Amino acid sequence: MVAGLPPGCGVLELKSRLEAYGPIARARVDASAATGYVTFRSGAAAVAAIAASVDPGGGIAIGSKKVLVVQASEAPHNSRTTIRAAEPAGRSSHDATVKNVTDNSAILSSKAASGATYKVREIVAYDDLF
Repeated sequence: MVAGLPPGCGVLELKSRLEAYGPIARARVDASAATGYVTFRSGAAAVAAIAASVDPGGGIAIGSKKVLVVQASEAPHNSRTTIRAAEPAGRSSHDATVKNVTDNSAILSSKAASGATYKVREIVAYDDLF
């Protein structure tokens, strides 16, 4: 995980700065939280990036802001954030997804009609390389 990203930092900027430590398999940016998530292709590359970010002689800067690279935890700490499939993958799962999208659209339009407010989530960009 990369903490302290400057405003406007995108996936390409994050990747280009951290590729110096090793090949990157995946990167994403959560702009609202000013954090990025990077999956290196090797553990050695991840360790090198973490060590470089805490180096008192330099550190890692993106833009003009110093960032901190840390090892992200594998499991979420809050069980409510864990996503589980309602049904096994297959045709019935697809039908359930279509039904949920339709139900959610109806809920959103009824909220909009009643004047209720809701928070729109920002789209997070993913960059997968294989």
